[in-house]
Amino acid sequence: MAGGTLNQIAMSSAGDLWVISGATLRRYSNLASGPGLALTMSSGLSSPLALAADASGGVWVADGGASQQLKHFDVNGTAAGVIGAAGGYATDPAVTSGKLCFKSAGGERTALATAADGSIWVVDTCNNRMLHFAASASNSDAQVAYLPVVYTSTVDHGNPQCVYANFLQFCNTTDHTAALQPGGAAWPLVKNWLGGLPAGLVDANAHNDGFGGLTVVETLSNGRTYGLMTVNAQQYVVELPASGPLRLIQQLAPVSGATTTVMYENGDLGYALTNTIAATQTVYRLSLTGFNGSGNPIWDSAVSQARVPMTSGSPYSRAGVHTGVVGPRFPKTASGRVVFFDQSVCCSLNFHLGAAALNGTSWLWLASPSGPLDGVGAYQTRGIDGTVNYGGTVVVASANHIVYGYRGANFTDTKNGKIGYANQFMHFDDNGLFLGQFGEATTQTVRPIGAQLASDPMSLTLVQESAGGPLYVYSSDESGHGGIHRWKLNGASAVSYKTGSVLAGGTVTLN
Repeated sequence: MAGGTLNQIAMSSAGDLWVISGATLRRYSNLASGPGLALTMSSGLSSPLALAADASGGVWVADGGASQQLKHFDVNGTAAGVIGAAGGYATDPAVTSGKLCFKSAGGERTALATAADGSIWVVDTCNNRMLHFAASASNSDAQVAYLPVVYTSTVDHGNPQCVYANFLQFCNTTDHTAALQPGGAAWPLVKNWLGGLPAGLVDANAHNDGFGGLTVVETLSNGRTYGLMTVNAQQYVVELPASGPLRLIQQLAPVSGATTTVMYENGDLGYALTNTIAATQTVYRLSLTGFNGSGNPIWDSAVSQARVPMTSGSPYSRAGVHTGVVGPRFPKTASGRVVFFDQSVCCSLNFHLGAAALNGTSWLWLASPSGPLDGVGAYQTRGIDGTVNYGGTVVVASANHIVYGYRGANFTDTKNGKIGYANQFMHFDDNGLFLGQFGEATTQTVRPIGAQLASDPMSLTLVQESAGGPLYVYSSDESGHGGIHRWKLNGASAVSYKTGSVLAGGTVTLN
């Protein structure tokens, strides 16, 4: 047996010992009088991972590698049944009740257990579920499904009924705008893009938890669906075709000194460049201009969107700040404002949100000042909190609405002195007006962990499906509960404004 392996021995009711040794399956008998090797077999096995003896004296083997199946052998080693499709999800990402995938962090792993009635439970590892198969069944009749630590999640703006966590795709084809119900089945797992990854896209994060997966997915104007992935610190454009496995389109050429390239809702690419000598930061976009004969996107050259001065208190994007898996975004609002966000916790006098006019060279407004979290948009930094490690995540926009995430890792709650995760979301109009703050800090909750407590929400997506419609905020969850959380902001588009002017010390009348 290989060191560090699990689930590779099993005892039958007759007292025989089944053992996986490399790619070989062995059965030992007469253990009481000195074990004798009764059977050795490797035929029909690709990469045996785990086993469980059954009531008849035979054994079930979870076979990884090119197989991705459960294989049943009787006491004599004769093949007695198979569950799962050969290759698992290698050629078809569609999730079914009969296919299996054992890929996990660091390789392959699974576990299984049999019952007296001949049924079997198996960990379907890379679908994050346990499946139950009745005796002689080829499809499962029950499952326990879950999501573990998730840092990478997104929503397809062109097809908002589909939500992604790592490489998993969940779609609600009934009513994706309806309120989520505990125990509901409205968002089934429909595709798993991990099993068919091209070899060049496999790295240490190629599994369905943690940091791996699709950082953005968008269905574009040609009706086809594309995404971005980061693999070994390199970015790739991929297609999620209607049928067949994920398709690699191209590697994005890195831009020296630029922030991570992001894809916006319409398929444009973008990044920012910092000029330390001139003390300016410039946002660029590469407009999507069409598609070639293979359906691959075509982008124009990078065009400057806005350039802002990097004064000490202004909210330009700081280098070397951990922003999660997506990287800094610089969204453009319907009013033509280019939004900047300082995710750092370094300073005590900074503004953390600001905007410039399209093609502008100065700040239109600055907002979200450093200070204790106060419910009206302040941003807590090390200037007042010596324990906070990480601050903001990403800023997103839809129409004239701007939302950013403040994870506040290891922050000190000024209301009670407890240390935890802030998990806050800040909502602004694109004129800089603060509209709302929502979220649930781990230091404040007194109820069972569930919806609303998305702990350390690194990924953030803002969706507004129709003009004047509600806003939906989706976020990942590191450890509060696991899963994807969704907030619905009603009435956001009904915001109206009153203005007025007054001399200092006077009374203002708003009209």
